[in-house]
Amino acid sequence: MSDYVYASVAQLRDFLSGTNYSSSWTSDTASLLRILRTATTTIETYCGHNTFAPITATLDFDEGSGQLSDDTRPVLWNGTRASKMLLPWFVSMTSATLYTPDRSSSTALVENTDYLATPYAGFPPGMNAPYNGIKYKTTGSANENPFSESGQRVLALAAEWGYQDEKSTDSTATTASTTASTLTVASSTNLSAGQAILVDSERMLIESVTDATTVEVKRAIAGTTGATHSAATINIYKFPDPIVQACLELSELSWIERGQGLTETIDVAGTAISIPRSQKDQILQSIDMYATFSAHQAVTF
Repeated sequence: MSDYVYASVAQLRDFLSGTNYSSSWTSDTASLLRILRTATTTIETYCGHNTFAPITATLDFDEGSGQLSDDTRPVLWNGTRASKMLLPWFVSMTSATLYTPDRSSSTALVENTDYLATPYAGFPPGMNAPYNGIKYKTTGSANENPFSESGQRVLALAAEWGYQDEKSTDSTATTASTTASTLTVASSTNLSAGQAILVDSERMLIESVTDATTVEVKRAIAGTTGATHSAATINIYKFPDPIVQACLELSELSWIERGQGLTETIDVAGTAISIPRSQKDQILQSIDMYATFSAHQAVTF
């Protein structure tokens, strides 16, 4: 589960009220944030445990246990073999390192020389899609066959993992120490609990808006490090519109289900009545284009 929430508390309040919510509706922030997080987790699980905003991390992939003929990984349609682990979506690759079985030595791989990020062109059209695969080039300068010696080799990939890295500029943070949970801003008008923000190079999650110039935040999320900030611009992370809508609709169902059971179907005199559980399936189907994209993730050789 990522640190992000795909819709803000303010957006959910508007969605539930059907119009601009009352300014007095401020007491349920924590509950609404938990509902939004549950909806976000449901979306990420449905889309192959991927995130729609960047996370900075280095991941290790176990890529074989001997000669190619002994490799137990499934053979893909084009004769290559799928990674034992699915490769998460990524925005950009910082480094790729291939280690020997005992990690006594390693080879730094160069993008476009030793490996290619796939797909080579944007797909599907209009989705601003991320990369979802790595193709090792045996003709590169570091063209050791990963299976040329016995033992397991590890491919370590440092990247900005996630579907996209889109942000909008809003306010200015005036003060924040390295560990303080309170952030002083020029104006909190456009800020809401549930928003992920970037201040300098540190990502934070807004947990509540205290007043016109103060917000409570969770520091150093998504692989970033806490730092001291002064007069730094606040950038708010953006997510694809279908994902935001799905998060709001799933959260609305959770809100409704608090007073209802989890009955799958209701049949009265032969008449079937639609209930929230079936609506959940319909909501998830609306983001199938993203779930389908996650099915092609792999490291191939």
